[in-house]
Amino acid sequence: MREIRFRAWDIENKVMCDVSHIFIANMVIPQTIMVSVGSEMKHCPDDAILMQFTGLLDKNGREVYEGDIVKTVLIDDELIGTIEYGVPWGCFYLGITNKHGSRIALHTVFEWLYEEEGDAIIAEIIGNIYEHPEMLKET
Repeated sequence: MREIRFRAWDIENKVMCDVSHIFIANMVIPQTIMVSVGSEMKHCPDDAILMQFTGLLDKNGREVYEGDIVKTVLIDDELIGTIEYGVPWGCFYLGITNKHGSRIALHTVFEWLYEEEGDAIIAEIIGNIYEHPEMLKET
């Protein structure tokens, strides 16, 4: 079973933080979600943006989270995309922008992380969408 962990982008201070606690006030409409970032409490998504750990590591042993920018290879083509969660599979996937400017889901995270022939890890985290947005503009 994988460990459930989160990190958060602190919007005000523009830093990535570990999250120690998540508080959900379900007796309030709309629901209030707050995260403990260091010694501060932040409201989501107004003050902090949560990103979940996928349970996987890249080829350098770094933890892969939602919002990470990764580089991988598909049939001799180097691709850069972001780790996203949701449609179409209800799981983490590698989202890329195709040559026509449309967002597409290329692979589920597990598929692109490991080569088809064996268990060699081929994906590498090169940044994240909050600290390194310029990396996505180059693709």
